[in-house]
Amino acid sequence: MQAPPINGCTLPQENASGKSLGEGFGACVNPEFMREGTAVADYLQPSITVIGTSDVYKTGTGYAVTPVLAVVPPDLELQPSPTEVAAWFEAPVDFVFDRANHVEQTAYWQAQERRYIEIMWQEHRIWGVTAAIIANLARRIAW
Repeated sequence: MQAPPINGCTLPQENASGKSLGEGFGACVNPEFMREGTAVADYLQPSITVIGTSDVYKTGTGYAVTPVLAVVPPDLELQPSPTEVAAWFEAPVDFVFDRANHVEQTAYWQAQERRYIEIMWQEHRIWGVTAAIIANLARRIAW
């Protein structure tokens, strides 16, 4: 059963893949997680197109993180939470996906030596879970 077009439009994924929504792939929008106060408008005309998910990453502290891949317009206003991130910056995807820029580091945590990936972009350090998710995705798509 083919789903109806969203706002009378076909999704770009349908054009690119030759498949139909509901037959070979799915799409979803969760406006509550996009921009507070504009949930209905974002639902009717989503500014973010979700492509899909990548492998679940299990952290050393027991969390399971499911990376979500999406197309985000360059002019979309994002408001990062200062309790979640130390700095906000953009690094070119071809740089962070280049496995030559993934440096394995070690550190001691809870009396054990742990390995982690570090990606340096200008003066910014991408490491830990974020770098591990990037490195895994780069391997998966053989960037």
